[in-house]
Amino acid sequence: MKMTLHARVLNLSPFKIFFTVGLGLLLGIVHTASTSAKELPLKVAVVGVLNRVVLIGGETTGWMVQLNREQEILGNATLEIDVDPKDQSIERFREKRVKITGDVMTRIGRERGNYPVIELETIQFLHPEKE
Repeated sequence: MKMTLHARVLNLSPFKIFFTVGLGLLLGIVHTASTSAKELPLKVAVVGVLNRVVLIGGETTGWMVQLNREQEILGNATLEIDVDPKDQSIERFREKRVKITGDVMTRIGRERGNYPVIELETIQFLHPEKE
């Protein structure tokens, strides 16, 4: 059986080379698929009261919605979620009941670990009793 110079130097058989390359490709495909699924934005709509927040360490967007009831977001039940207003001014909605829609992304903080954030698309006032 004829081997290339690199295979002879490393003393690798064609089977070992094939197995190593195949395993590497398979792991790359699995990693890409799992990473892509996590990075896909999840569209959500939440209803609650928008509040300003300050956390030590700065692991916040500065805005949080206190939800009316527990809601599952990214697999975890929560009563609050950070809101990233991006370039929108949302101060006039402060301490008001609102409906917010947007993409949920995961951010990573040193103190908080992974936490969900809604990247704001729309925000609207709601009557205190309407959902």
